[in-house]
Amino acid sequence: MNTAQKVSIALAPLVPATLSFTASLTIIIMIRRSTVKLSTVYRRLVFGLCVCDVILSLSQMGSSFVMPSGTFWGSIGNDVTCDIQGFMAVIGTCATVMYSLSLSIYFLLVAKFNMSEQRIKKRIEPYLHIFIIVYSLGGGIYI
Repeated sequence: MNTAQKVSIALAPLVPATLSFTASLTIIIMIRRSTVKLSTVYRRLVFGLCVCDVILSLSQMGSSFVMPSGTFWGSIGNDVTCDIQGFMAVIGTCATVMYSLSLSIYFLLVAKFNMSEQRIKKRIEPYLHIFIIVYSLGGGIYI
């Protein structure tokens, strides 16, 4: 692999990761500043999705720069920075996918089964958040 290819691989994730980080952070700020804040299941699920996307985007913005020094073009990190990036990437990826799934479940319950917001809030939502957090942290710790 020549130097131009290595540079391209190192820099390629920066633009989409930065855009994703900015968009998710904007949604987080909009939800927190709104008058209804986190008052609905939908808003809490989207908020969780955005928080996890911020974590994932930050890990991707590190690209190969946080890899141990000398292992790849532009790498200036060490084993600890590489481990932190890997931990963030696993947690962010797992949780983002799971929150997307949770939103799909929410829409299914509302649209197909006519389930009320209150019923979802009490019977379903807590388990969604708990499962996502435990599963993501467990995967991040295991890796």
